[in-house]
Amino acid sequence: MSESEPDDDPIVTLNIPGVLADYLIAVESPVAWLLTDGKVIHYGERGYSVKLTTQLSLHELILSAARALKDPEVDAPVAVRRAYSKYTNRVRREQCPPTKPR
Repeated sequence: MSESEPDDDPIVTLNIPGVLADYLIAVESPVAWLLTDGKVIHYGERGYSVKLTTQLSLHELILSAARALKDPEVDAPVAVRRAYSKYTNRVRREQCPPTKPR
């Protein structure tokens, strides 16, 4: 791959909300092992997040594992659904980074 070609699967660092990480571990998601590679960042009483540096495709895999949270029939707290939404936005921003003005 030359320097001018974009990386097909770039390495990105994203924060995964702690309640989302807890959910994936609680439901014994097959991607929960990925969370052990991240750095836990505590926010006092507000909770924590997991800072994970890995390929974008693995962030997408984590997101797809939590996709059931979009289903209103799934019994999940509002905070977990909100965390899923935040993480979705973070992943999407990396999938379509803003273009540089000319």
